[in-house]
Amino acid sequence: MVKERLRKDPEWATALLMMPNQALEKNNPRLDFLPRRQQLYRSSSSALAGALGPPSFDVNPSEHPAPLNDIHDIPPTPGVNDSVPEPMLATNEGFDTSRCCSVKGCTFVLSPDYSFKMCIQCRNRSKQQNVSNRRKWKAEGLASDQGVKVLRAHEDERRKLHGLPPLDGSPNELRTWEQSVVDGKVQLPLPG
Repeated sequence: MVKERLRKDPEWATALLMMPNQALEKNNPRLDFLPRRQQLYRSSSSALAGALGPPSFDVNPSEHPAPLNDIHDIPPTPGVNDSVPEPMLATNEGFDTSRCCSVKGCTFVLSPDYSFKMCIQCRNRSKQQNVSNRRKWKAEGLASDQGVKVLRAHEDERRKLHGLPPLDGSPNELRTWEQSVVDGKVQLPLPG
């Protein structure tokens, strides 16, 4: 019976391996979540499938394994039920799909139907930080552009004093000068 079932449904064997030996006993309250465990370990079409939310537990009746009452090859482990308290067995019957906020240090519990990974407070904080960062980066970029314009004006003045054409006239010299600015060979003017 067991060998036949293993040949027909390898996922059934995986689910059995994931469960403790006490699950093989008759009338065990842990048996009712066997199909849910199978659903968790079932392969999907994509490596990222299910990454954006909790897994769905819609299991067809045809996917339920055969009752384990007929298994005679594997003897039950004596005394395993004694080590597990009764309230623990009762809580394993249902599967809790709530999850925590993904921000490190935040312990807010999200409901299963909430579609985001972060709680509302963390999302708002993240949005505000992103706005502040973009504002800061834009200001730094504008200051950098102004600094390059000042350097360019100084270089054009120097070239004019030496009788050389401006940098706009020679693309090769402009590229060489820009690279020297990037490499730090040109001394930057003092701000102010």
